[in-house]
Amino acid sequence: MRQEPFIRRDLGMKQKSLVPVIVLVVVLCSVAWADNGGQFWNFTDLIEDTAEEELEPLVKIFGSAMGAGLFDTGSVHGLGGFDMGLKVPVVFISDKLKAESIVLSNEEFDLPVIPVPMFQGSVGLPYNFNFMMRILKTPSFDEVPALTILGFGGKYGLLQQPVLPKVALVVGFTRLYGMDELDVVDSFSLTTWSLGAAASQDIWLATLYYGLAYEWTSLDIALDPEKDPDFAGTPVDPFSVGVSVGGVRWTSGAKLNLALFTLNADVALAPIRTMSAGIGFNFR
Repeated sequence: MRQEPFIRRDLGMKQKSLVPVIVLVVVLCSVAWADNGGQFWNFTDLIEDTAEEELEPLVKIFGSAMGAGLFDTGSVHGLGGFDMGLKVPVVFISDKLKAESIVLSNEEFDLPVIPVPMFQGSVGLPYNFNFMMRILKTPSFDEVPALTILGFGGKYGLLQQPVLPKVALVVGFTRLYGMDELDVVDSFSLTTWSLGAAASQDIWLATLYYGLAYEWTSLDIALDPEKDPDFAGTPVDPFSVGVSVGGVRWTSGAKLNLALFTLNADVALAPIRTMSAGIGFNFR
């Protein structure tokens, strides 16, 4: 039977607000012990054999959050048009998902939902193209370095005729930066790609939008636990883990257009349930 590791109390409430994969990496980089029938096992030794299994649900969560909120219309900006605002993807953590991970099922990390607020904007380019960018920066505290989630994307207007529904192709790429600042992390790469189509119809002050996309997320991490200044215990060899997950997302939502300001919310049907809300400033 798999034993639940002891997770130090000093991780605290602040780390609960971070993307769970960050929490997991911090735990992986700590030397923890679990009582297993009178024998003591080094958790870092244990995780080398089970790391892929443990990381997969957390990589799914990151990918679900990063794929949410990429669009709120199938329309594209004209040349020089732009929008900017705050997007808040929210990932719902089901009991089934918690059961797949020691970290998610531990009472220290009992999170029913995980919000990931990001600043996001786009600008109109020639030939029906839009360029998009999103960013989230977190401060450093305790053992966690300052982290940055940075994303880029594009939208191409396929059908942009008056009165008719607007249709566009949407692509997005997002990456997490900063985890390689940890002593025990030799290399770290966590990225999400999203490719799909969005459509929308304006109805007076509202815009109804929907879209279909395929998303894939990959994590590659190399750990050397003995580089931890507080390391004490059985010698542990460096090891690497790679995890890739993918899935289809169907999104439907609505946007309220108030002169230059907008409010939007949507829900997504995907392997992990998500929703997204946003407020923005828009000039077409």
